[in-house]
Amino acid sequence: MRKDMIPAHVGLLLAAVLGAGLVAYSTSSGVGVGGDATIYIYSAKNLLAGHGLGLVGPQGEFRLLPYFPPGFPLALAAVGSSGIDLDLAGRWLNILLFAGIIVLSGEMLLRVVRPIGLVILFACVLALSPLLSPVYSWVMSEPLCIFLGFLGIVLELAFLRHGDKGLALLVCAALAAGLSFLTRYSAAAFPAAGLIGLLWLSRRPRRERVRDGIVYAVAAAAPMAAWLAVDLTQTATVSSRRFESVERMVSQFFGAWGYLKDGFLNWLVPNSWVTAPPYPHILNSALAAVTLAGVLAWAVWAARTASKHEAQDDRAGEVYRLIILLGLFIVAYVGLVVVVYALTFPTIDINNRMLSPVHVAFLWLVTALAGLSLSRVPNRRWIGQMALAAFGLATLWYGWRDVRIVRQNQASGLGYNSADWRESDTIRAVKALPASTLIVTNEETAILYLLGRPTYSMQEPFQVSNAPAVTYGDGDLATDKGERVFRQDGAALVLFNSIQDQLAVYYGDQARARLAAMTQGLFRAFQGNDGAIYFYRPPAN
Repeated sequence: MRKDMIPAHVGLLLAAVLGAGLVAYSTSSGVGVGGDATIYIYSAKNLLAGHGLGLVGPQGEFRLLPYFPPGFPLALAAVGSSGIDLDLAGRWLNILLFAGIIVLSGEMLLRVVRPIGLVILFACVLALSPLLSPVYSWVMSEPLCIFLGFLGIVLELAFLRHGDKGLALLVCAALAAGLSFLTRYSAAAFPAAGLIGLLWLSRRPRRERVRDGIVYAVAAAAPMAAWLAVDLTQTATVSSRRFESVERMVSQFFGAWGYLKDGFLNWLVPNSWVTAPPYPHILNSALAAVTLAGVLAWAVWAARTASKHEAQDDRAGEVYRLIILLGLFIVAYVGLVVVVYALTFPTIDINNRMLSPVHVAFLWLVTALAGLSLSRVPNRRWIGQMALAAFGLATLWYGWRDVRIVRQNQASGLGYNSADWRESDTIRAVKALPASTLIVTNEETAILYLLGRPTYSMQEPFQVSNAPAVTYGDGDLATDKGERVFRQDGAALVLFNSIQDQLAVYYGDQARARLAAMTQGLFRAFQGNDGAIYFYRPPAN
């Protein structure tokens, strides 16, 4: 390590400690656990118990990990094999991954960006991002996906730098991208961008470039191919989604861009300003359009400038390849999200969590563009000072927003570890039910996580029906196991108040009337502030 770079490496480590510390504080009242996180945790727990990677049902039936790729629960199981509680494993895995992406990003940019103060400020912006600390505060797959995906980009850049001396780097880059895909399906953008970038950016002869592309594609596809082979042989499906109608696809396609715009705006201003700005609302649209157009024009200029000098300037060549790979990834990821949102039902959520990999890529890109611009503009001292001041202001702006979010998370807890769920009187009533009582509910994962009791899902909130609602238990018992056990086996129907919002997604103003029709004539054994428990007929004493 060069002595003159020691302060830079120390600065990166301090930024990583800052980011990790904020996530640790954010989760000190309970790490974020929701529906998906519960499935990850219990799949890992069942794997460690010898049942397999999946969920055990109310009557002991096993179901392979449903609808999710296995990368994250496998990582949880690996950490949990030491005996550590899986909630704690998820919390500390994400804390370490946050520190890891900050160091990985900073070390990558130190190769190509000057002044080094710009990289240190970038690391602070990343550490204080109000978009990332919430993502890393939940036991979810994005942190692992992000680290593996960007590790793949770093390794691919190293291969492109070393050429024929680095075939092992190429395989490692492909495996990292492939493992990211194995963690989240949307991360298919990483190997896609990596393959296109390899064929585009390599300076090797065409035959060798094609060979490298084949090696990369096979290595990147191998992890997911192995999982699909297991999944299809055991479940005959890899997704719970179905295709929308053509009319709905068109509507969803155009609707997706509004969510993307709001997500991007949230990188610039607080979420409350996106929905209810303290200024004319049109300024938000102008801010998004001007910023995106400016960065796009900047990236085109920088790519052209760097490509002209890459043969004579190693740093310019490195920046050029980085800009291309990041641009390919952003386009591939956003395109994939829009296509999936438009074509499938139920629709995915386009929110900060979904867009977090693009947020990281965007921060990388802006920092690389700033560094290249400073190296190519003459008499740049005052420009460099302005760039440092801009990054410093971004650090303060993000820090102000992030600290407020972290404090709120620490005070209230997150997801099922929040006070509202931990003190739920309906949860207490379910806990008091006999262990032999089967349960049907609209909040399967809440009861599983808080009480460890597998339940049957109430299907009504998740499937649209034009038929009039009937009393629950009088529906199609042949296809709906929840209704069957409710009517025939004396199961309890536990409805949390969230059923109203779930039904409203599909039935709008008719949700309340539909719920009333479904519970009409049922025996209500318990009514609490946040839910109720019903039986088809009064339980026998």
